[in-house]
Amino acid sequence: MDINIKNLRELLAATVGEDLKAEGFSIDKTQTWIKKIVNKKSKIRFFIDCYKYTTRLEFRLIISFWIHEVIQEKDKYYQYLGLPFDTKNQLYTFSEGDFTPIVKDLELKFRGGFTHKVTDITDTEIAINKCRQTLQKEILPILDTFSILEDFQKYVLESYKYPQIFCSATDGIIAMKLKGMEELELLVNYFWESEHLEQKPKDHFFRRVVENIIPYSKSCK
Repeated sequence: MDINIKNLRELLAATVGEDLKAEGFSIDKTQTWIKKIVNKKSKIRFFIDCYKYTTRLEFRLIISFWIHEVIQEKDKYYQYLGLPFDTKNQLYTFSEGDFTPIVKDLELKFRGGFTHKVTDITDTEIAINKCRQTLQKEILPILDTFSILEDFQKYVLESYKYPQIFCSATDGIIAMKLKGMEELELLVNYFWESEHLEQKPKDHFFRRVVENIIPYSKSCK
């Protein structure tokens, strides 16, 4: 069989897609998007990213997350700060390379540039099996962390001091605002000192986020 984008997507839908269907996901008719609603309002979306070149095809998974409670609170806080925010935007997007053993510990440019390369049907089977292994061993176990508020809050408290694994300080602060004042103050004090925010201009974006979150939180009561 000649390998092309159409039958590559069909093969991915019949393998990776079925793996995700078993986890409650649904795949669209174009065999491009695989989606799941979490706790009625939060979302996880897989994008099957395929490229066609002269001598080969390449593919990878792109995974995006929306935590409804964090997005809604972030919108309110940005309004308080007078900053623009689009509630339709995802909180996090990862590429498959962020989880693939051979590149996940390398710099972002290598993780972001990772794809599976195929030139014929044999290559395709090997590549899809590798993709499925990464999905099962590395990606499925972290889905709750980035789609369920309580799991994300736990992740923030465990990882905020480690920038090599922590994703977004701003979203972590918002998550702590939703958890409690003790946890919020913990993050605020850490980032204020570790990022030397007192030395930043008053209109510095992250200084504004950190400096105003406690007054904002108190105003919400």
